[in-house]
Amino acid sequence: MAEFFEPRTFGYEWEIMLLNRDLSVPEREELLEIVHKIRKGVTGSESGFDFLARGAGNMLEIRSGILCNVSDLMKSTDSHLTKTREILKKKKFLLLPLGTHPGMGYAVGFHIHIGSIYDVKLSKRIADSLIKYVPIFISMTANSPFGRGEYGRFKSYRMASSAGFMSIPENIYDDRLFHWQWGQDITLTTDEHSTIEFRVSDSPLSETFVNEYTSFVAAFVFNFKEENFIELNEEIYEEYIINRWRATKYGLQAIFKWEGNEVPVTEIIEDMIERCDCKIIGGEKPYLIMEMLKKRRTQADWQLDIMKKVKDSFQVADNISSLFLQGDYFPDYIENSNALPVVKPEALEDFILSQIDKETRYRDIYQLLLMPYPLLDKYLDKLVLEGKVKVEMDPEKGKRYTKIERKNK
Repeated sequence: MAEFFEPRTFGYEWEIMLLNRDLSVPEREELLEIVHKIRKGVTGSESGFDFLARGAGNMLEIRSGILCNVSDLMKSTDSHLTKTREILKKKKFLLLPLGTHPGMGYAVGFHIHIGSIYDVKLSKRIADSLIKYVPIFISMTANSPFGRGEYGRFKSYRMASSAGFMSIPENIYDDRLFHWQWGQDITLTTDEHSTIEFRVSDSPLSETFVNEYTSFVAAFVFNFKEENFIELNEEIYEEYIINRWRATKYGLQAIFKWEGNEVPVTEIIEDMIERCDCKIIGGEKPYLIMEMLKKRRTQADWQLDIMKKVKDSFQVADNISSLFLQGDYFPDYIENSNALPVVKPEALEDFILSQIDKETRYRDIYQLLLMPYPLLDKYLDKLVLEGKVKVEMDPEKGKRYTKIERKNK
């Protein structure tokens, strides 16, 4: 079998919020000063900045550079964090590696690039075949239990909002007639950077997790063979959308629809790890991730546990930032935590119903999950048929749905 990737390369872009003590965004010039010091202090560093959503400002982006093995990965992560911590300990800023801003919900991600691949059609076939695994990666990396003005309903508010529409479900195109599209869960950057980009991961708060997760994703993709290719159909895509939502809500406590069965996500990941040859890039089995699977705990669970004690999202942010500047305490949290139970998932139609009020626009319902219109219509038509909502058509405002309140007898 021909090698898909030549050579095997990978890397990451780790977005991290750099904030004032009141959690506001500092001036761009202040961020640039820190970026320049990082690049000066880390040989070959390409780190820079990226943009927060809605024009809120900028954030630090640590870029690993092009890597070929786990040894290079660990050196890059360590050198970047050592220098960044050294700089920030002398500054007045918070360094906040979370998937969302705890007050305003801005999405902050961690993007993995897998290369090198130059055949766009081949990269599409690989990406299409990896779609079913996207929710698994979301469940593993959940680290944003705070949204805009609320917390705890999702373990990844970032991906519940499709990262502010910067990581959207895959559009399915015919192999003969497809276009480049930026910002999908798995984005083809083959035409420019010769990589396949995974955009679904929340910004991590643990360097151990960064190294293990990056190497696991890379090794898993490099172990892909032609017999692993799948032809997408309606059933596979519906499972992807449902699991994507369940992953954002339950993290590693989720139960997935998997090849027609209901399976705890931890069992699926354990099987993936068992089948994955991590030595292909000089790595080992991901010890921390395997412990997370035993406890069914994510980085989001650590934030939620801190919130139980301090009762304030800004204090959670301050605590996480202080610990992160000192070192990596997440493995200790996992080791000393008890196991969480598997959670029976809420029915998707019940979630959709809970988001319908009075004259709710069709567009707003669509944006809840970004599921294909025909699939969304299947759920909405069922709610209408069951007498739970009514639908109205308006020449100016389009289709709108209203929940029908049940009267007590």
